Formats: sequence, C-alpha cells, structure tokens
Amino acid sequence: MRSRGRAGAWHAGRKSLPVQSVSTSPGQDLTLARPASGHAGLIAIPIAVLAALTVFSRISSNPRLVVAFLGAAGALAAWGLLLAWGARRLGSSLAIEWVPPLRAHWIQGAVQVSLYVH
Repeated sequence: MRSRGRAGAWHAGRKSLPVQSVSTSPGQDLTLARPASGHAGLIAIPIAVLAALTVFSRISSNPRLVVAFLGAAGALAAWGLLLAWGARRLGSSLAIEWVPPLRAHWIQGAVQVSLYVH
C-alpha cells in the first residue's frame, strides 16, 4: 500500500521510527548528541567542480563566464549552508537516501530516450 507524504511524494511500505522523549531529574545535566551529518558534505563536490572549471582557458578567457561559474558555485554553497542551518535548527540531519524508481519513471525515461534517438 502506498501513502502520500506531506511533500506529495509516494512512500511505499515505509514505517516511521518512534520518537522517544528524554526526561531528567531536577539536578541532572543532560547533554544531547549532535545528529549525524549523513552525506551533507557531498554538496562540496559540485561546488568544487564548478569553481575548478574556471581554470580552463576557454572559461578563464571570458570574464563573464568566470563570474557565472563562480556565482553558480556561490549560490550552491549558500543553498547548502541554508539547508544545513535549517536541519540543525530542526534537530534533524541531511542524508541521501536511495529510493528505487517506480515503474512509471522507467517508462517515462525510456520514452524520452527513444525521442532523443529518433
């Protein structure tokens, strides 16, 4: 059975993990562990690639292209920082999760490839 999530994505057969509350006695100090960062550092790879592309002569010879590539890298870095800040504020972590594509996605991909081949 499939259920529709808040963002409108389909989640097939997933169960939520229970949330546990922590209580302490009045004089006890509670230190919460920082949530795992998951794969949040992977966003640095496309940022570094975009910035590194500016060393090639075809891009570095055109100042507008240099600004465009560095601007795209900066925007991606700002977006990643905003996501990390929001996740930390909510107490969650950023992670990459593999979800197998639905049959409809395979069909759509096959049709698009056949159109490009045609």
